Amino acid sequence: YFKFITNLSDLIEILLVSVNFGWPSVRKLRGKMAFIVRNLSMDELQFVSWSGSPTHLTYVAEAIERASKGEVDYLIIYVDGVPLGIGGVDYMVNVGVGTLYQLSVHPDYESRGIGTALIQALEKRTVDRGCTAAELSVEIENARARALYERLEYSIIGTTTESWREEADDGTITVYTCECLRMRKTLQ
Repeated sequence: YFKFITNLSDLIEILLVSVNFGWPSVRKLRGKMAFIVRNLSMDELQFVSWSGSPTHLTYVAEAIERASKGEVDYLIIYVDGVPLGIGGVDYMVNVGVGTLYQLSVHPDYESRGIGTALIQALEKRTVDRGCTAAELSVEIENARARALYERLEYSIIGTTTESWREEADDGTITVYTCECLRMRKTLQ
């Protein structure tokens, strides 16, 4: 939808074009940063190397392929024209629940509302798919991310052990295993 704004100093956030129509969402964050949220494409992978190793980017590429089958949504968020956040929601893990995963904001731009905007966009996609809840996992030691999720009304529902392939700077691949909190939010 479009909204006419008469007082820009009061503008915190505005959605100019709805994601539902296949157009990117253009917003203002705290009246200062314009951002666009849209589906991540294979062509954009080269711009998000900050999000992880080549092995991680392989996981992201697999998610983009799954998005073409409707199994997941995988989004990118541009802030002032620069890609600074990515993340997905998987609809195949639990029936009626969107599982948020691989949430990443460029480390130099954390705590500026980008992660919140990304999660809210993923939650909207989840609701649009008819899901009634969103879940995610966060490493127990990641207090900063946990605080964000709690602020966004996610509650702890249990613990889980998770693992994935991780690539060191020298190209060595190992399996990283960690204990995570499972968190859930009811969506409306």
